[in-house]
Amino acid sequence: MYPDHEPSKIYLEKISQVLDEIEQQRTVEIARWVRKGNVALARNNVFEARRYFDLALEYDPENQEALEGQGKIDSIVARQQASKSQVKNKNR
Repeated sequence: MYPDHEPSKIYLEKISQVLDEIEQQRTVEIARWVRKGNVALARNNVFEARRYFDLALEYDPENQEALEGQGKIDSIVARQQASKSQVKNKNR
């Protein structure tokens, strides 16, 4: 590309705009998935919450809110497993 080639400049600007729009849409989608994950978690729906946090992390592996949500889920599951194990051992 030549720096002064006007059609190329216009085309590159359009590409840049489209990429910015895609990034904005993805950011909105990630935020929506995290929100839905938090709502599902508040309703004690661990499976649905994990699904939404997984979706968010698929597109943004470093998303702090989704990672925290996954951590909460892991804690809940660990407590449930420990509780089941205690009940099972009591019944022996």
